[in-house]
Amino acid sequence: MAARSNSKGAARSHCILRGRAHSRRRACGRGSRSGSRGTGSDHREKGRRRRCCARSGCKGKSSKREGAEEVIQFRILIRSTPFASLTTSFWIFDFATVEEKPIRLVAGLGNAGPQYAATRHNIGFMVADQLCAQFGSTWEKSSKWDALLAKCGAVLLIKPTSFMNRSGYPLLAVSQFYKIEPQEILIILDDFALGLGRLRIRARGGSGGHNGLESIIMQFGTEDIPRLRIGIGEAPREGSVDYVLNRFFDEEKPLVRSTINRAVNAVKSAIDNGLVSAMNTFNKIEET
Repeated sequence: MAARSNSKGAARSHCILRGRAHSRRRACGRGSRSGSRGTGSDHREKGRRRRCCARSGCKGKSSKREGAEEVIQFRILIRSTPFASLTTSFWIFDFATVEEKPIRLVAGLGNAGPQYAATRHNIGFMVADQLCAQFGSTWEKSSKWDALLAKCGAVLLIKPTSFMNRSGYPLLAVSQFYKIEPQEILIILDDFALGLGRLRIRARGGSGGHNGLESIIMQFGTEDIPRLRIGIGEAPREGSVDYVLNRFFDEEKPLVRSTINRAVNAVKSAIDNGLVSAMNTFNKIEET
């Protein structure tokens, strides 16, 4: 029955697209009768050629524009037709590429030193500290690497102390020593492009201009590293460096505390239930 409904949904979306393309051709036909010298059959033949160009990717200007519209409509229809067979393929493409591996290492990013302790840029450290406390563990200074380490059950917790811009060096060394793959690491970091209180979990992606994450991507040689971005409030266009190195305002602190609690729960969910489950739960929650 599922296969039958999928084929019906796929056929239905295809018919809708053909209907829209047909309506555009009819509109073109009406316009051509008023000013074109060719016969109706000639015009229909031209219409067929335009349609073929749109589907095959030829370089005619009008054809290219028409083809682009069809692609956009096609994507919208696939998203809005949950039973279409092509829909299943589309969502598998989105999620099947997220290979579910257990989280074995959690890294909170920040700058070492008391002068940075309560700054916006150090919210990754704040979440790591609360995780460490909730697991009943304590930080230990590593004699091998520029990092603080804590054992939280089967998961290793780390705070690089090499300063933010060099976070990748100790993290790579620790992961190699414990034979932990990049996909088994969860990075906790601040994001000044997100409003205060918002969380975003991703399985991969670029650095987004974050120097700590950029260092990690460069050292590991891959962007396939899960990360939890924590909104610290949108920075002004100028002076973003000063903004992230400043402390939170007093009126923001209650929201910061609740955000840290939610981030801790998000990390626990990723450890216990997997990354995709945590994404589905915490990416939808908006703190107000």
